Amino acid sequence: MLYGEEPFDTLEFIDPDRDNHEIELVTISHDLKKPIFGICRGIQLINVAFGGTLYQDVSQSPGSYIKHMQKSKREVAGHTVEIAKDSKLYEVFGEFVVANSFHHQSVKEVATGFIVNALSKDGIIEGIEKVDASFVLAVQWHPEHMIVRYPVMLNLFKRFVHEAAKFQQQSML
Repeated sequence: MLYGEEPFDTLEFIDPDRDNHEIELVTISHDLKKPIFGICRGIQLINVAFGGTLYQDVSQSPGSYIKHMQKSKREVAGHTVEIAKDSKLYEVFGEFVVANSFHHQSVKEVATGFIVNALSKDGIIEGIEKVDASFVLAVQWHPEHMIVRYPVMLNLFKRFVHEAAKFQQQSML
């Protein structure tokens, strides 16, 4: 059973041991007030770690029509993502960003204490962040593969490094 549901017929390989281990890492990191940044599986893992749920397959999401498992190269944009104002992600990218897309699962119910900060045009959640003072941010796409073609993606990593440096500085006080 996954999130109180029977396994969907398109569900791919899952590894409960890996999931449990990584959820524990997220929980410990958050308890230590460390900044957390998730990419692709990371958004799904963070959401579940804090009590949210997933669509076992994107096709379960009402209104989904964009190809979220693109066939083109990883550095190529697959679709547009709209970013919520008053979010940390908006501070990084502004109103829109293009994203690649290589996922068959997606966030369904967002964990308590989080907001949706990015959506694809078909309503798939492409980003979440924690609303408290901590830095917990995750995106569904792979910005690390897009940096050469879309240098703006580097800003996301710069923000995470900035938050990590700030954490380290505060830890030394």
